[in-house]
Amino acid sequence: MGFESLMLIQFSQGIQRTFDIKVSFRQLIEQIETLDGLVAFLDAQLPPEVLLTATSPSKASESVPPPNGLSGIGLPMAPSPEMANRNGTFAAPQVSSGMEAIMQQQLRIMSLQLEALRGASAVVDTGPAVEPAAAPVTPVPPAVKAPAVDVKALQRQRFGPYKPIKRGADGQLTERQQQHLDALIHRLTERTPGSKALAQQHRPHFADPRGVAGFRKLWKEMVYQIAVERSQGARLWDVDGHAYIDIAMGFGLNLFGHQPEFITQAIAEQLGKGIEIGPQSPLAGEVAQLLCELTGMERATFCNTGSEAVMAALRVARTVHGKDKFVCFNQSYHGTFDQVLIRSTSMGGQRRMLPAAPGVPQSVADEALVLDYGDPQALDVIRAHAGELAAVLVEPVQSANIGLQPRDFLHDLRRLTSELDIALIMDEVISGFRAAPGGAQAWFGVQGDMATYGKVLGGGLPIGVLAGRARYLDALDSGMWSYGDDSVPERDVTFFAGTFVRHPLALAAARAVLTRIAAEGPALQQQLTERTAALVDALNGFFEHRGVPIRLLRFASQFRFDFPADLESIDLLYYHLLDRGIFTRGFQENCFLSTVHTDDDVDAVIRAIQDSVMVLQDGGFLPPSPDARDADAADRLASAGQAPGGQFPLTEAQTEIWLASQMGGTASAAFNELDIDHRPIGRRHNDACICGDMALGIAEKAPQ
Repeated sequence: MGFESLMLIQFSQGIQRTFDIKVSFRQLIEQIETLDGLVAFLDAQLPPEVLLTATSPSKASESVPPPNGLSGIGLPMAPSPEMANRNGTFAAPQVSSGMEAIMQQQLRIMSLQLEALRGASAVVDTGPAVEPAAAPVTPVPPAVKAPAVDVKALQRQRFGPYKPIKRGADGQLTERQQQHLDALIHRLTERTPGSKALAQQHRPHFADPRGVAGFRKLWKEMVYQIAVERSQGARLWDVDGHAYIDIAMGFGLNLFGHQPEFITQAIAEQLGKGIEIGPQSPLAGEVAQLLCELTGMERATFCNTGSEAVMAALRVARTVHGKDKFVCFNQSYHGTFDQVLIRSTSMGGQRRMLPAAPGVPQSVADEALVLDYGDPQALDVIRAHAGELAAVLVEPVQSANIGLQPRDFLHDLRRLTSELDIALIMDEVISGFRAAPGGAQAWFGVQGDMATYGKVLGGGLPIGVLAGRARYLDALDSGMWSYGDDSVPERDVTFFAGTFVRHPLALAAARAVLTRIAAEGPALQQQLTERTAALVDALNGFFEHRGVPIRLLRFASQFRFDFPADLESIDLLYYHLLDRGIFTRGFQENCFLSTVHTDDDVDAVIRAIQDSVMVLQDGGFLPPSPDARDADAADRLASAGQAPGGQFPLTEAQTEIWLASQMGGTASAAFNELDIDHRPIGRRHNDACICGDMALGIAEKAPQ
């Protein structure tokens, strides 16, 4: 794409921002050949009563009151002057280069010409003449008073895959805890010496973020990745020859387990034909068609990863709508590129967008509104900022918070974005094809304008897909045209490309996966969901019985441990599972079942988690079970000379009351006392419950 083409596309977007009228790139080069022609075109589109005051500085400085009831949200309910200057909502864009200045001056001239055509006497300041060679002018941002925020402290919080290393001195362990930890470290390091040796050998030259995940000085000696040399079905084998039942399943991508024959065969066949990078693969169109049929989308394109697919979706939305900002939600995960590594925090009643990891500039966070998923107030904020939003980016079920499944909120969001003409992007890189053949969108009954896919689709190979309505995907290739007639590509396009975006091996695997999903239908996901639900229910019942503050959350065949933030040593459960032959990426990551996990595999996972929890309770790293607490209480009572089992002998008066109660209500009525109680009903009900409990206690203690 040449410089002139880019300039004309930017000019087209400038017109759209200023006048809210779409003038396509093709119209500018084929139909509207002069500035006078453009003025006439705009004059025909704009209603006569509209005065073109968009370039008036005075208008940009006027404040717009926020909608009623939204002051507590903390975000400005209408674009601020500086945001208006950047996005063209109220004022003209700031001059940042000679070319942009010329474009802005032309827009001002068009405003004058339109007013002249209408016979108006409005005066518009066109600004000083700008020479093309003028040096770029960098606008000075206005001073903004904001509460002080410790950005580095916020960046040290957990976010998606970025988990800051926990350094420094840990709390002192009890002798019981230290013995437990020492024994665990000894067993695991004796079991996996090859993995530990590889980690130490290659650490000087291999920068591996996963190799330091979960670092704690207390258990430094077992902080290393299990090195796996082969896999099959639901199992992995490490370099020391030990087998593991895998419930990480490649971060969820192995829906059919490791090395399913129908996928490996498809890859082998394509490998035998060749790996042609550059020429068009005959598989590309077929895979795009299969995916569109399953998901209900109109068009699709390929890339290498889910992160790339999300990046492309945002670029396409900005191209189509001519706006820069987008909405995403706290706790959502959308990949590893800067634009989505952001979070928001409320300070002093104001919501501030901040980078979520070191190295991400604040300027990137300024282009987003990060709201709270499922919160109805988020819809009010979106409506208030509609004039500057190109897209709303959603992870239908947040991978970091799978217990939140806000069906009604998603339906409301779909209606709102349709009404306001904002692109709704559904990130299904993780959830795609796992809940239903059509993904989480089919499960919720909500379809986005665009959706991103990956993981399961590649069958183990890297792939990403952006699918969506033709209105948006046309921005990649200019849309539909045919041979043998006068049709031509007509849509404005943006740039998107990559060397490996249609890799033949990935396409072969994707075709095999999509064909299998289509052939098996919804029963595939339903059966897998039922098996996962049984596992989750069994373990949640166990956790409740043992009195530990852990629960499993589930969406379809994806599940995740949930626990209080102050349960700091809970990561030890991950190491106990490894010691028992269960592989997962970490206790604070998502787990998945595949179609090849058997009932015996599921039972083994349940037993390993149960055993691990019980030994952690015994070691003092988890609260003791109710039975253990009762035994401790009985021991204390016995040492004090009281009756064993927590029982006490009845007093003489209690014995008399019990005997009367056994003779019937008339006999025991003598013990009733008349008390006119003027307290609120709630208090009287509570005290009645207490009295009832006391009477029940007396009856339970009476001789049988």
